[in-house]
Amino acid sequence: GAGGAGGETGGEAGGEVIVQERGAALRLSLGGPKPYVDLTRAHYAKLRSMHAAAAAGAAGEVGGEATEAQLRARVLCVLFRYAALGAHGYQAALCADGFETLREALGCTFECFASPLNCRYPTYCSAFADTDRYFGSLGSFFAFHPTEGSFEVHPNPSPSPKPEPPSPEPQAPE
Repeated sequence: GAGGAGGETGGEAGGEVIVQERGAALRLSLGGPKPYVDLTRAHYAKLRSMHAAAAAGAAGEVGGEATEAQLRARVLCVLFRYAALGAHGYQAALCADGFETLREALGCTFECFASPLNCRYPTYCSAFADTDRYFGSLGSFFAFHPTEGSFEVHPNPSPSPKPEPPSPEPQAPE
């Protein structure tokens, strides 16, 4: 495979990203036994398509014509970033029918909290503009200031606060 170059071309690992076929899955790594990430062929195809669309839509601003090595490096960076959080970027807000209903009934074609791994629409806001922009992200929702439109808002879940333990019953002085 082609080697990925480091530098300012964005989202690239420092070396060649190896893609191994493993049945219905692909394993991406830097060539050693660890670290690696697995994803389905369907998810890789989705990311490839999103990457091409983002590059075409950016008119050379984001990455222009990307090489296969750049695509692999950018996919690996996204997967490592979300895996490091333990979230893996796959948290789903709605089922496919829910997104379709929003699109048909309200003209909604934008997700305010998504990732390249779980988005349903071509543009969305995500937590990591530096890596996710190569896949259509417009960056943080908190820096997004639309003036009109219909948007799906389903923030990523945060851990529930733990309830305070009950206070001991006050003791009467003896």
